[in-house]
Amino acid sequence: MKFLKDIFINLVAQSLLLMIQQLLLFPHYEAFLGTKDFGIFLTIFGIVNTISIGLGTSFTNLYQRNYNLALANNSYDSEYKKYFYKLIRYFIVCLIPIFLLFSTIYDDILVIILSIILTLIITLRIFLIVKYRVQKRFNIILIFNIILSFSYSLLVFFDNLDIKRVLLYIIIAEIISFFILLFMTKILIINYEKYTFFDKKMLNVLLISGFAGATMTYSDRLLITYLLSGSAVSIFYIATLPSKMLLVPFNMLSSVILSYLADTDVINKKLKKTMSYTMPILCIFIFLISYFVGILIIKLIYPSYLTDIKSIYLIVNISFSLTIFDFVIRSFLVKYFSLKIKAIIDVMALCLFIILSLFFFTIYKNLFSIAFAQLITLLLKVTIEYIIFIRLKEDGKN
Repeated sequence: MKFLKDIFINLVAQSLLLMIQQLLLFPHYEAFLGTKDFGIFLTIFGIVNTISIGLGTSFTNLYQRNYNLALANNSYDSEYKKYFYKLIRYFIVCLIPIFLLFSTIYDDILVIILSIILTLIITLRIFLIVKYRVQKRFNIILIFNIILSFSYSLLVFFDNLDIKRVLLYIIIAEIISFFILLFMTKILIINYEKYTFFDKKMLNVLLISGFAGATMTYSDRLLITYLLSGSAVSIFYIATLPSKMLLVPFNMLSSVILSYLADTDVINKKLKKTMSYTMPILCIFIFLISYFVGILIIKLIYPSYLTDIKSIYLIVNISFSLTIFDFVIRSFLVKYFSLKIKAIIDVMALCLFIILSLFFFTIYKNLFSIAFAQLITLLLKVTIEYIIFIRLKEDGKN
């Protein structure tokens, strides 16, 4: 019962920010920026999320994977602080490639600096919240996300916007919430201990897997920007909006599952059997909700784009229902399966998506190329992950 309660609390917590961003804030930005600049903003924000999720989630997953060891050694607070400072150092090391990546999208130095600052803050926020995940204190996560969502909701009152102002205002909202999170976690007053369970090799594997997975989620925007235009990014984003609104809560569901698996070594037989049967059904259910409710949402928020999205709407909804399957299953693979093989699967999926996108673009030369490549890639990836999952070693208990 507590597991279901925690899932519900976490879904509510993550849905708050998502709804503020997607249903309130982003339509506000689209009205001021226009289709082209809104598409550029979405691409920049996609890169911010790719880096922050790839880096922050890798450290989060490593901490959760080793939490049972730190707990047995009574060093989980010390580990938490060490991971935090190591995360900052890793970000600093990556500054030059991050700068170059943003500069390929927009050549304004101020926009690039603001994008990097926003990326750092979100990366640290993603990691800091793990303290409450491993402790299963999801009510605290809900309180923090209410604060964060409220900060974001205030941004709708700012107008006369350009990309610089949009990024600056988002940074202000994030900084306010970030300092509140620093105070809540008390990370700055935690004492160090010499011994650590930090595994650099394991982190490197998680980074490869994490960046491949995050890039897979947002690479469509990059490819569309390079192959087509910023306006095409806006169209693709709006077509995928209903599905992506469901992705974040299910990504957080994955985090809840991993939190409950943090102090175990082998998957429970009953849980494995339940997940094997329910996940395919859940994906079908999510697809139906996303497809039919999504049309109503788009009609309400972006009615002028309805004609533009028709050719890809069905395909992207199927694709993102498969992405939800991937998000949930990966919790078990991160905990119980070889991280190296998982990283190889993630990287191969990303490479396949890019290759197929370029190939289909030579044939169709439109958004259908990206959507179709995404569908084929996810179908293959999820099939492989599902086969691996049903073959995981069990503890034999019902």
